Amino acid sequence: MPELVKLPKFGEIPAKGNPIGLTYLFRLTPGGDRGLTFGTSQEDGVTVGKIPGYWTCPYAGTITGVVLNTDQGGYKVKFWKTQSSRSPIPEDSISSEGYAINSPDTHLDIFDMSDFRIVDVLPGDTFAVEIVSVTSPAPKDIAGNVIILKAEDDQG
Repeated sequence: MPELVKLPKFGEIPAKGNPIGLTYLFRLTPGGDRGLTFGTSQEDGVTVGKIPGYWTCPYAGTITGVVLNTDQGGYKVKFWKTQSSRSPIPEDSISSEGYAINSPDTHLDIFDMSDFRIVDVLPGDTFAVEIVSVTSPAPKDIAGNVIILKAEDDQG
């Protein structure tokens, strides 16, 4: 497995009140790791529900890690993925229980992918992120990454 590079931490997301939704992580890391970045910000604290936005993976690969960041409290997320041309919905969840971060942690790197029912990613797969629970005090800012190791035969 290639050496993984630490992805952005909480302080690197936009100012409060500016939801960033899902965005492509343009920075390549050693060994071809790429993935999606998600985040949201709410002055009164984030709430459960889908984070605005979607991300379509342009390459084949394997999910190898999840990074979660929070300013306070905690949250749990699940990931949705579809291979069709439609946007993912809750029934497209590839998470069993979800991944969580809780105070006092503000940054968590997770490399145990056992919660994912599917770790293989195909070109054109579309992802969404759902916050399924929030712990007190409710985070005002959250961000995270799903690390997807690009398949060796898709290095274009």
